Amino acid sequence: YIHAQFPHYGVATDGAVGLTEDGELWVFTSVVKDGADGWGSDTSEAVLLRSSDGGASFSTVQVSPAQPEGPDWLCSIERNMGHNPVDRPALLYMHGRPGTTCSDPIYTEIRFVHPDSVDTAKSRE
Repeated sequence: YIHAQFPHYGVATDGAVGLTEDGELWVFTSVVKDGADGWGSDTSEAVLLRSSDGGASFSTVQVSPAQPEGPDWLCSIERNMGHNPVDRPALLYMHGRPGTTCSDPIYTEIRFVHPDSVDTAKSRE
């Protein structure tokens, strides 16, 4: 599904999986241009795959804005926790380059994405 919707891109790192209250499957991951290193690559973008048929088909939404100044990666998704049901999961991802050493100062942002904004984003079927 990634190559069909994002030609010349592939999955960069493991994604996060969640379910909506009505059973829609959400897979939130980052994609990079083919041949790029997946870990913090400048070509990395945060993408949400959604399936309402148990994973038989997916639509995709680019969650992060396309921008050249840094990667969007390390995607996370809100999950049901028994006593705390989640109607529609919120999303988190990191924007910024990885550090190169343990003492290297890094400048990153953790970005929150409200589920309602995912519905208004352009979906690719």
